[in-house]
Amino acid sequence: MMESAIDSESPASKSVKPAYRIRVCGLGGAGGNVVQTLHSAQLEGFETVVVNTDAKALEMIEGAESVWLGRKITRGFGTGGVLASGERIAAQERTTFDGLVEGVDCLISITGMGGGTGTAFADALASAAVRADILHLAFVFHPFSFEGAERASIAEEASGRLRGKVHGLVIIPNDLILQAGGEQVSAMEAFDEANRWIVRALRALGLMIFKPGLMRQDLASLAATLSERGGRVLFGLGEGRGDDPVKAALKSLEQCPFLDLDNDRALDQLLIQVTGGPSMGMAAVQRLIASLRERLTCRESIRFGASIDADAADAIQVCLLGKMEIGNAKPVPVLDSRDTAMLFPGGKGDDDAQVSVVAHATKLQKRKAAKKPSAAIEQEEFDFISDNSVQRGLFEKSERNFYGDEDLDVPTFMRKGVRIRIL
Repeated sequence: MMESAIDSESPASKSVKPAYRIRVCGLGGAGGNVVQTLHSAQLEGFETVVVNTDAKALEMIEGAESVWLGRKITRGFGTGGVLASGERIAAQERTTFDGLVEGVDCLISITGMGGGTGTAFADALASAAVRADILHLAFVFHPFSFEGAERASIAEEASGRLRGKVHGLVIIPNDLILQAGGEQVSAMEAFDEANRWIVRALRALGLMIFKPGLMRQDLASLAATLSERGGRVLFGLGEGRGDDPVKAALKSLEQCPFLDLDNDRALDQLLIQVTGGPSMGMAAVQRLIASLRERLTCRESIRFGASIDADAADAIQVCLLGKMEIGNAKPVPVLDSRDTAMLFPGGKGDDDAQVSVVAHATKLQKRKAAKKPSAAIEQEEFDFISDNSVQRGLFEKSERNFYGDEDLDVPTFMRKGVRIRIL
C-alpha cells in the first residue's frame, strides 16, 4: 500500500500530484470541529471526511465529506455521551468503516475521547485500518478535568486500547491547552486553540509530504519513522521569528503543550522537519538540527527534512516526530494531565504488570515531584481490594449496575486493582 509513488516517467511539473492518498477523518463532534478548522486553513493534499451520529453537527460541516451513522438508533440526536450506544453503532457499521479506509495510503484520525461517538468510532476506524494494513496516525483530545472523572476514565482506557492498533498516537490533554492559554482564556478560545494545534501539525506534515524540499522527506519517511503499530510517540511543533529565529523556534518547541522533551528514554526512530521562507539558509537548518540532536537520543535512525514555504517569510518552523518502545504493541493505559504520579498498578518485581504512565506531565507537576523527598526505604502499599467483597454502605441492598462482567457501582481504580503507595 505504501509503495505507490509519482510515476518516474512523468515530466517534472507543479501540476503533478502524488499517487498516494492521505485521508483526514474527524470522528464525533471534536473531530468534526478540527476538520472544519482545517478547511478554513485551506490546506491542500488531504482528503477530509467527518463521521458523526449528530445530524445537526454534520449540517455545519463545509468542504468535507459527511458520513451520518446510527440514524436508526439515535435518530440524529447523537449518543449523548453514552459509550455503549456508540459501540453498538460502530459494530453495526463495520462495512462503513472499512469503506473509509479503502484505497487510502495513510489515515490521520482526529477525535475527542471520553464521550460516546468519538471514543467508539476511533476504535472501530483503527480496527478497519488494521484490516486494510495502512499507515495510521491518530490525534486524540483528552477531556478537561472539570468534565468529570467518568469521562477521564473512559478516555484513559480507550486510549490504552487504541495505542496498540495505530502506528502513532498523539494525545492532547485539554488541560494543557488551557494552561498554555492562561487563566483569562475563554472556553471558546481554548477549544479553538486546541483545534489550531492539530491544523499546525497537519500543515507541517503536508509541507513535508507534498512540497519539494532542500532535504527531501516524504510519506515513505513518515512510514519508516512510525515503523509499526504500538509503542509511544514523541510529537511537537515550534516556530521562531526575529533576530534569532532558530533560538526562538527551539524555545517554542519546548513550550508545545503535548511534547515532553524531559523524557530521558531513547527514541528508536526520529524525524525532524524544518520549514522556512526563501531566505532560510542551510546554516540555520544545521544549527537547529544539531541542537535537537544534543537534546534527544536516538538508537537507530534519524531522518532530516528541510523545505521552503513562500508564506513563511522570515519564520523558521520545526516539526518533531519520534517513536520509542517499538515492538511493544501491548496497549499501555494512558493517564490524563492531572496529578496522578502516585498511582502504581503493580508492585516491584512484577515483570508482567502493565505500568501506567503520565502521558504528558506538565512543568508544574514536575516541580512538585522534584520537591518530594526521595524514599530511603521500600514504601508500603495500600491495596484497596484484598478480596472480592466491596462495601456499598447505604446501597448494599440495592440492585447492582452491571456492564458486561464489570460492576459499575465499584470505582474504576478499585475494579482495576490499583494500589497506592503510602509516602
